[in-house]
Amino acid sequence: MGDQLIVEVASRLRTVVPAETIVARVGGDEFVVVLSGARQQATVLAERVVASFALPLQVRSLELVVSTSVGLVGTATACPRR
Repeated sequence: MGDQLIVEVASRLRTVVPAETIVARVGGDEFVVVLSGARQQATVLAERVVASFALPLQVRSLELVVSTSVGLVGTATACPRR
């Protein structure tokens, strides 16, 4: 059942993120979403991801509720230099 849950999580992520965005599983139950854009775009996307997991996931005949946490990281080219 665990593998199917991971598949469902990945599918849910794909419905929320823009088509050109990279979504990758990096281990266990952790995913990375790589978005090119401004900080505001990343914040809005993070909020959409969290909101999308407020609804249960269907795995076989079960409805499973999962929790999410999101961290944001910017690159040096996206951050102004001082």
